[in-house]
Amino acid sequence: MASETSQIAAVLSQMAIENTNPTSPIASVIDTQRLGLLGHSFGGAVGLSVIANKCLPELYLCQEPFTRPKELLAGAFFGANLRNPIANEFVPIANDGIAVALIQGDIDGVALPERDQSTFDQIQTPPKALITVMGANHFGITNVNNPAGANPDRNTATLERAVGIETIARWSALFLRANMLKDRAAFDYIYSQGEALDPNVRVTTVAVPKPSSK
Repeated sequence: MASETSQIAAVLSQMAIENTNPTSPIASVIDTQRLGLLGHSFGGAVGLSVIANKCLPELYLCQEPFTRPKELLAGAFFGANLRNPIANEFVPIANDGIAVALIQGDIDGVALPERDQSTFDQIQTPPKALITVMGANHFGITNVNNPAGANPDRNTATLERAVGIETIARWSALFLRANMLKDRAAFDYIYSQGEALDPNVRVTTVAVPKPSSK
C-alpha cells in the first residue's frame, strides 16, 4: 500500500488511543501534542504535501480531502521533492512555520538534487534546512541498494552504506529535536556547528531565533 495523507491523522488518532490504554506497551509514553514526520522518496512527498496542507490527487498523494493536524511541528525527508511532473512545476509549500528539512544525496538519480533545491526554495517560512549528503544516491537510507520493486537508481553510491544511513539518521533526528523539543545542543548542531563537524554533508539553513532551553 502506497503512502497517502490520510494515514498521518489515522496514526495520530491511534497513538492517542494507545497512550491512554493502560494495557498498551506505549501507555503514557507518547506526547500526542507534538507530531513529527519522517519520509523517504514518495513517503517524503506525502509528508511535504501534508505540511503544505494540500491534497494533490494528481500526484497520487491523497485519496480524500484532509486537514493538516494542528499537532504537526516538523518534518525531515530524504530523497523527496514536491513537483507536479505534468506541469513541471514545483508546489508552493505554505508551511506556516512548521520546520522542514530536506536531506538529499548529491548523486541521487531518481529524485534529482536540483528538484530538491527547487522544493527547498518553495518552503515559504523558516525554519528550514537543505542537507546534501555527499556520495549518497537515492537509496542511501536503505539496507540494500535498489530494493526489489523500487525504481532503480543507476548512480552508484560512493559513500559507505553504514555511514550514509547514520548520517541521514543523525541529521534527521537532530533537526526534529531542535525544532520540536527546542533542544539547544541540537539547534546549534543543525544551524551552526554540524557542517564543520561532518565531512560528508553540505548544509543550507534558514533558522528562527535560538531556543533558550538547555
